[in-house]
Amino acid sequence: QVLSFASDPHSLSRSPWADFMGIFEMYLTTLTHKWYEGKQLAYLEGQEKLIQIHGFFTRSGAVSRKVFEQLGGYCEIYRTNGTEDTDFGHHVATQFKAFAPIRARALHHWPTRAKKVIRNAYVRGRDWILMAKRVGVFIDRSFTQREFVRRSLPIVILGLAMLSLLWPPLWWITAVGGLVYLAMSLRLIQYAHWVKGLWFALATIYMDFIMDIALCMGGIVGLIRYRNQKV
Repeated sequence: QVLSFASDPHSLSRSPWADFMGIFEMYLTTLTHKWYEGKQLAYLEGQEKLIQIHGFFTRSGAVSRKVFEQLGGYCEIYRTNGTEDTDFGHHVATQFKAFAPIRARALHHWPTRAKKVIRNAYVRGRDWILMAKRVGVFIDRSFTQREFVRRSLPIVILGLAMLSLLWPPLWWITAVGGLVYLAMSLRLIQYAHWVKGLWFALATIYMDFIMDIALCMGGIVGLIRYRNQKV
């Protein structure tokens, strides 16, 4: 009733931003390996090898109509797309067993323009506050504590860079923050290099930095907007 599909690293588009999102999704999937905890193997009609997973996203999976209706579909409290699939996926993963066909691969059509990618990151950051109140989690399965710190650093670095215009000695702290961010992003850089080469790996850092700033700004707005809202 619930299936999830891994992304195909070779089915990337010609858009740098869409390719970045595809690579970033695969990077997060391999980050914690939580999808493949338990190592419980099963077979579907004796033809396809499956492995039980802990986590589910609608953009790379499928559920039966019965499961969808039993869970009440997508929550309408979210004003736009960006978090409703994560919310729904949480309920799927906690109430049903999800399996991933090992041989199957999915192609998700990511946004091809920077404006859309940045907008989606902002909306997710903003609406994760609502999701936290609904399902009791603030971050999804791929956000380890280390990854949470890594993705929070860009907004701190940006703030320090702006303050350093008023007090130049802060440039040293800003530079150290940048080096820490690069060190913590090394695994992502290596993964991007493996998939698309050196130049794209370097561009990945820039795109990831911008996206993380949008994500954090959305989180700040969400805290202000939704802190007293009942869900």
